[in-house]
Amino acid sequence: TLRRVLDGLIVKPDNMLRNLERQQGLSCSEALLMSLADPIGRDTAHALITKLSREALATGVAFSEIVAADPVVTKHLSGEELARALELPSQVGLAGMFVDRVVARHRGAEASEPR
Repeated sequence: TLRRVLDGLIVKPDNMLRNLERQQGLSCSEALLMSLADPIGRDTAHALITKLSREALATGVAFSEIVAADPVVTKHLSGEELARALELPSQVGLAGMFVDRVVARHRGAEASEPR
């Protein structure tokens, strides 16, 4: 049940960050796609990000390096916009808020249960 999952949940932020960093920027591909969707169109951005992701996986070169060298990306995104899209902490969005809500509900339900 969800209760058992939450009771046994151990969050290790350092390990989570290390795992994200091992992906060498690939976890940021969606944010990059969204940044490019407006200037080049969503389908074109999707195809480009797919191609660049595959290149990163095939060559072992960091995704962040590959996108920074791509002429389409650099034509449409400034260095600052690209850095923002590739920034790991920005990828969690509202996740923290939703986790806090779930935990609060769990604690509220637990407190109202008869003992």
